[in-house]
Amino acid sequence: MKRLTELSLVLVFTFGILMIAGCRPAKDTRVVEKEENRIVLRTGEGESVTVSMNSGELPEGWPPEIPVLPGGKLVFAQAGSKKNIRQINIEVKKPRVETFDFYMDRLDSAGWDVQTTMKLTGMYVATAKKGGEELILQVSDREQGVTHVQIIVRL
Repeated sequence: MKRLTELSLVLVFTFGILMIAGCRPAKDTRVVEKEENRIVLRTGEGESVTVSMNSGELPEGWPPEIPVLPGGKLVFAQAGSKKNIRQINIEVKKPRVETFDFYMDRLDSAGWDVQTTMKLTGMYVATAKKGGEELILQVSDREQGVTHVQIIVRL
């Protein structure tokens, strides 16, 4: 029950940040490009969203100071044109604590101002700002020996 409560808090927290960032479903969304590992969607309002699965490529405009953790596999990348939102998901065979510490060190050394951190059972979450950019970092246990990292940046 405690794990469910913590997960609910994180979801509410993340949803709140995304709503502040201006993310919401768009009407009349359609596929305009489709490749093996990449798809581009366009909304009726003119925004395009590029989604990549297992391509190994960071989204265009991704902050260079936030790399894929060495030994990690980039499994998902997304970039939205209108809202300047970027997202990556990484899987790595390193402990959650070590993975979280790697990204916290990177954020600190690159001048990001960490706003909040939450260390919950099986999941760590942080938010940070740098100039006009905002970031959400979530590091969680996925399965035996695999840690999942999700980073969302609003440029």
